[in-house]
Amino acid sequence: MFTAYKDAHVVVTGGANGIGKALALGFAKRGANVAVVDIHGDEAKAVAAEITAMGCKSIAIQADVSVLDECAKVYDTVMDAFGRCDVLVNDAGVSALSDVEHIPEKDLRWVFETNVYSHWFMMQKFLPQMRKQGTHCQILNVCSIAGLISMNGAPAYFSSKHAAMAVVREAAIAAFVPEKFYTVDLELTSGCTASSRRIPEKSVAENLLEACRKEMVATIQHITRKEKSENPPPLYDLTTLQRDANRLLGYSAQQTLDYVQSLYEKKLTTYPRTDSCYITDDDEEMLEELTEELEGFLDITPEDVDEAVPRTRRTVNREKVTDHHAILPTRSMLQADLDALPKGEQNVLKLINARTLMAVSKSFRYLETLLTTECAGEEFTAKGKEILEEGWKAVERKVLADILNRKQELTALPNAAENECGILNAELKEGQTSPPKHFTEDLLLHAMETASADSMPEGVERQGIGTPATRAATIEKLVQKGFLERKGSKKTKVLLPTDKGKALITVMPEEIQSPEMTADWETKLLQIERGEMEPSEFMTEINTMITELVKNTEMKKGVNALMKNKIIGICPNCGANVVEREKGWFCENRECRFVLWKDNAFFKRLGKRLDAHVADKLLRDGRVRLKDCKSAKGKTYNATVLLSCEADGRSKFSLEFEGGC
Repeated sequence: MFTAYKDAHVVVTGGANGIGKALALGFAKRGANVAVVDIHGDEAKAVAAEITAMGCKSIAIQADVSVLDECAKVYDTVMDAFGRCDVLVNDAGVSALSDVEHIPEKDLRWVFETNVYSHWFMMQKFLPQMRKQGTHCQILNVCSIAGLISMNGAPAYFSSKHAAMAVVREAAIAAFVPEKFYTVDLELTSGCTASSRRIPEKSVAENLLEACRKEMVATIQHITRKEKSENPPPLYDLTTLQRDANRLLGYSAQQTLDYVQSLYEKKLTTYPRTDSCYITDDDEEMLEELTEELEGFLDITPEDVDEAVPRTRRTVNREKVTDHHAILPTRSMLQADLDALPKGEQNVLKLINARTLMAVSKSFRYLETLLTTECAGEEFTAKGKEILEEGWKAVERKVLADILNRKQELTALPNAAENECGILNAELKEGQTSPPKHFTEDLLLHAMETASADSMPEGVERQGIGTPATRAATIEKLVQKGFLERKGSKKTKVLLPTDKGKALITVMPEEIQSPEMTADWETKLLQIERGEMEPSEFMTEINTMITELVKNTEMKKGVNALMKNKIIGICPNCGANVVEREKGWFCENRECRFVLWKDNAFFKRLGKRLDAHVADKLLRDGRVRLKDCKSAKGKTYNATVLLSCEADGRSKFSLEFEGGC
């Protein structure tokens, strides 16, 4: 990966203005030669002239990169001028709004071709050459994300910005091109396996393998042993609890919030909607007493916890406690019948209990050994770890054994002297680079928590997107509105942007997607708090910004067409399309009363829910077979639900039984 760009050859689309211009000039400041590509040729020439004045080579290329032939022209021009491309920056993009009935097809296509297809067109042209160069290259696809906090009164506006994070992540995954690599592994007579570096070329790796098999002796050059430690994790705030519950239990952020809220209402835990992982000095004695009782309750021996006095000291930080301290179990919990709790509440409570004791436990200490060997002129390494003191991990292992289901993570290296040792076996291993991971709620919550934090002014209490209390609701709203969808197994679900979510981010004006806007607003809110700025002045600035956006944003390019509700079938009453909305599946004919409600009382009585699959079957076939329906007496049976319409067009359901109740 590049750490410096001197003499690198860089291509920037959309390089005449905004982010693209800033990137082009930024590369030039670091000594790169830059091709400035933009649909506005005169403006591209002006930027290229600035770069030339800085002492770097630069060319301006007028091109519409939404057109494949134009991308070919860009490639040919760059190759003629530079001979290669080390860095490709795809920044070209447009944003615009319009009513669906006023959008020409060509304008709608232009939005997608510029914002989406141009990235692929440029990569298709440049990737083959970049692979042939034999040098490390980079491709940067610029996408707008919304690093903004939530504000009352604008849930749709800010929710859309949260959706952008998932869109950007999926764009990176889609654009990722895996690269194969090879390693040679040596099984040594000393009792360990040493691996070579990653080798891109298979033939080079095969030659090394053959050479090692001929020598069958490795020279141990260095053995380094270093003691390391991992401090105990802090107490839980809400976001950290939600992340762990998602990672370990598969619970959504909203589920975890519901469980811990119920525990709080039952007086089993403290207030859950907190953004602090600490307690105050006033609470330290309480925590010390609680810890001792909790140890007995969970059968944790003194060896498992830190005996330093006071061991709770690391959990105390008054400055980092705002309205509420970290989430803790209560002493009433110790006398409660926990077996009577729902399974979800039991599991969340178990996490809180474990974290409370882990936070006051000793550090996890281990010995890390690095062994370096040489064979056939190549360096091989082996790493090993040996536990010296389990510390807080012992508490984690004992309390969360059924949740973690984790094998021993550390493997110790055998003692070896610094001399030659034999090779028992040598083999070739093949691997490939991995794309970024899909967002789970764990990863998305972390991203929301840290978004734009680096740009925040000193003194602000809230950073990132939303608050611990609102992030779960934001994710749920995005799912309910159809901007995100959950996919995967029951325990491991990923969050993927829908076509509707991608469309929203595609047409959103860049001005309202800047993380710097968050920092600017937070700075001014802090000034208001200190009496340095009037609230009316702040609101006037926002009103002016919105007015300018409405005035200057191009009134075209089809947001309503892009955001059009998904058609799932034909209305059995009037024959119009049935589309999915937040609360159900509705007939598009406004005079028709047909609707399939998601929160359907008829299906609830059967112990079932009317989901998208059931709705599709009902509209397509007029019937759907359901297994294990529940009667009022608790018996189960199989039945077929039949769909018909009332005289006024409303949906009507009836049952066709299979063998009765």
